[in-house]
Amino acid sequence: MIITFNSHCYTYWGQNLFLHINGETVAMHYVADSQWQCSYNLTAKTEMVYNYFVQNPEQSHIVESPKTRILPATTTDLQVFDTFRYQSMAHIFRTTPFVDALCTHAANKLPKLTMQKSLLIIDVPAVESNQGVGLLGASQALGQWQAERLIPLRAGQGTSWFVAIDNRAMYDSTEYKFVVYDLATGAIVRWEEGANRRFMPPAGSTSVVIADDFRQQFTWRGAGV
Repeated sequence: MIITFNSHCYTYWGQNLFLHINGETVAMHYVADSQWQCSYNLTAKTEMVYNYFVQNPEQSHIVESPKTRILPATTTDLQVFDTFRYQSMAHIFRTTPFVDALCTHAANKLPKLTMQKSLLIIDVPAVESNQGVGLLGASQALGQWQAERLIPLRAGQGTSWFVAIDNRAMYDSTEYKFVVYDLATGAIVRWEEGANRRFMPPAGSTSVVIADDFRQQFTWRGAGV
């Protein structure tokens, strides 16, 4: 089985992007418009841990935050689309006081991917214990933007959330967004910011993993003494 990694990463001249998976380091090649790509020949049908790092011209490294990503077990070729995670203020909400106390959620294991399935993985910091993450989109399968028809995601490791989508229910490209909602009332607490995302069902039997961050700007307020 072949896994094709497609990562969006802003770099400057002289920097290079590398994939680290199953104890191996694989150089990625630059495509265009901050897109990097590489292929990896998978022999085991088990869950995999991977991450990226940027190598600077003087050979120092920039690692992601968080450092670890997880891919589900798969029985078919896989296309992965994700974005390099430079450290940001959102890192605070991935620390132990938040993940294990203020924003605790029972972690679920990623499902095994089979043919014509896509897995959407979204990193959402600061989801309170009485809240969940949902998916809404323009198509019939994604609820036609109606809050009462949102598709709930399951909590994964840390601040990640995921949902598996049947590609056969997505006849054409469709727009969608992730939301945070109140578990008790179902009311949407916040939509992610920015333009709508677009889901493009893959051709043939290839499965897809789309891994990204919930788009939001955190506002910080300080108190003087």
